[in-house]
Amino acid sequence: MLEPTVLAAAAGLPLPSAWAATQEPSFGTLLLPAVAWASAPELAARALTHVEQAAAEETAAAEGHDGTIPGWGWVSGTSAWVEPTAYAVLSLRRADKLDSPRCVDGLRLLRDRQCHDGGWNYGNPVTLGTPLEGQLAPTGWAVLALPPGDPSAPRGLDRLAAVHDEPSTLALALAALAYAEHGRDAGAILQALAARVAGGHARGRVDLTALAAAALAAHLEGRRVFW
Repeated sequence: MLEPTVLAAAAGLPLPSAWAATQEPSFGTLLLPAVAWASAPELAARALTHVEQAAAEETAAAEGHDGTIPGWGWVSGTSAWVEPTAYAVLSLRRADKLDSPRCVDGLRLLRDRQCHDGGWNYGNPVTLGTPLEGQLAPTGWAVLALPPGDPSAPRGLDRLAAVHDEPSTLALALAALAYAEHGRDAGAILQALAARVAGGHARGRVDLTALAAAALAAHLEGRRVFW
């Protein structure tokens, strides 16, 4: 599958460019340019075309957010979600398109979907009149996608501090990456992440192991990941 392959490349493994070029566009394609921009520029450029052309369906009757802001869904032509939008924004930033209309809209969508507690849920911040709590995984991706200095980032980073109360390999890795992007000390998060990986809590999953390795490398080796 493309997404775990892209994440493995983010962790430092070689990207199988010839194989990746044969894959049908998917949500993994949205993150591909962020990882392959330097190592496989032709592949990344083709993927970026998909990122720029893929569009989520508008939901004018949305509750608690502006459903008309263009974003990205898990599947093209469906409604926008936080995580695929974060993937796309990361790729547009990596391609030096922070000021492009699509990136501006993607960032606007992420800010618009921020929950009352500073985090992000998977899609909506409100459902049936009830404000939703931010969940750690989409919060990690959203904060990682926001550029340093973004006004929505500090509250998101504060929400990620709950990773110590709700530890998981995924949440710890994303929190560590978000802290690296925004210059926060992630020492305690890294210790918890290293302990989970050593204890087998990645459950043999490539995507979780790759994200954990990428997060550790970002801090311990100063490696740039996704940006």
